[in-house]
Order: sequence, then structure tokens, then C-alpha cells
Amino acid sequence: MSGGLTLIGLTNGRNNGRNNGRNNGSNNGSNTSAGAEFRRCPPFSDAELLGEFVCKIWYGIGCGISYGILVAVAFVLSACTTPPPPISLDAAATQEAPFFALTGRLSIRQQDRLDSVKIVWTKTTTEERLQFFTPFGSQVAEIVKEISNGKTVQVTLNNGSQTTRAASMDELTVAALGAALEVDQIARWVQGIGLVENQPQDIRLGDASLWQVTAERFQAAQPYRYATRISAVKAGGDVSFRLVVDEWAAK
Repeated sequence: MSGGLTLIGLTNGRNNGRNNGRNNGSNNGSNTSAGAEFRRCPPFSDAELLGEFVCKIWYGIGCGISYGILVAVAFVLSACTTPPPPISLDAAATQEAPFFALTGRLSIRQQDRLDSVKIVWTKTTTEERLQFFTPFGSQVAEIVKEISNGKTVQVTLNNGSQTTRAASMDELTVAALGAALEVDQIARWVQGIGLVENQPQDIRLGDASLWQVTAERFQAAQPYRYATRISAVKAGGDVSFRLVVDEWAAK
């Protein structure tokens, strides 16, 4: 039995003729309790008190040491699991993901003609694949660039009825979409490389053509960023395109 108060039991109503303990030093033959009845244990001997005292000190020291160890372990674990601070969108402007996956919608306007397709664009270490679908989901064409050791092996266009080969994906966009597009450059624009959000910028491409490009609504994809919409107008205004990015992720 330990020192202090010990819960003996609950009594309801009268208990006539019996009283199992002392109640303030009197026994009147009955005991009525409205709640819990507490009885004080008999006094301890000096040896028992000393033993209990030593036990409590030892238990307190043990708890203190255990608590200190738990705090130290929790601190180490929290330090290990704390994620790095997120990179800002401005800082992400210098980060370019070489490999990625993109889904979106592309519309190309040439004078009075407007063509719209859904696209699935993936680029890995071994291939780059650009697939085009109708708004209803039917695939109409696919451009595939095979890569080995960082170099292009071959580029093919498959439109269902025939396969066409070329030296670059840019050449095959003419056959697939009716307009020549610099695929690598568009990949950079999507990531906001060299662009400021919502500010049109004039960019001259490798074929000397001048385009006004606007990147809108940047989203973070740590440690990169991407624009949810790219608008580009070729100087002269005869060709323009808009790419709406539904999903983008680095590979």
C-alpha cells in the first residue's frame, strides 16, 4: 500500500450496522455517502516512509532523465524532417528542368485559320514525345525524338497514315500543325526562362524571326516554376499561338 488517500468504494443509501473504517474517530453504526468514500491508510513505520522517500527520489530522477532524452530525440527528429524553405518564383526563373511532363491545349492562328489540339508532351533522357489529340480525345499525330547519350538519333512524325522523318522536331511541326514552332524554345518559355510574368517581351529565335511572348500566372513546382499560359505573336501578326498548361512536372 502506498501513502496518501486510497479509494475504497462507492456507497449509495444507508449502510446500517456496519462501518469498515474510521470516520473522524467515531462509529455511530451507520454510514451514508453521497459520492466516493475515502479511507486513510494506517501510518507507515519510519522504515517504510524512508523506503518510499528514496523510491520517489529515484523515480523523479529517472523521469527527469527520460524526459530530457525524449526532448533531445524530438529535437533531432524535427531537425531532420524540417523541409527546406520554398524557393521564390523569382529565384526559380534561373532553374530549368531538362526533363518534364506536360499536358495542355494548344491553339494556332494563321491569318484566318485557327487550329486547336490537346497535347501531351514528355521529355526524358532517352526520348522526347509530343502527342496531339482532337478536343474529343482522338490522337491525330505524334512526333518522337529518340535520344542516345544526349544526341538525337532520329525524329519521326506518325500521323496514322504515314511516317515522316526529319532532322528536328521543329521541321515536323509544320506537317503536324501547319506552322513551324521551335519546340525547345517553347519548353523554356513554359518554365519562364528569360520572361517576366504578365509582361510581353520581344524574343528573336534561331531562324531570325521575332516573337512577342507573354507568360501568365506562374506556378511553383519546386525548385522550378511554370506558366499556366503562354501567348506568342510573330512579328507581322500573321502567326500566333497560345498554350494553356493544365499540368506540368519535372521528371
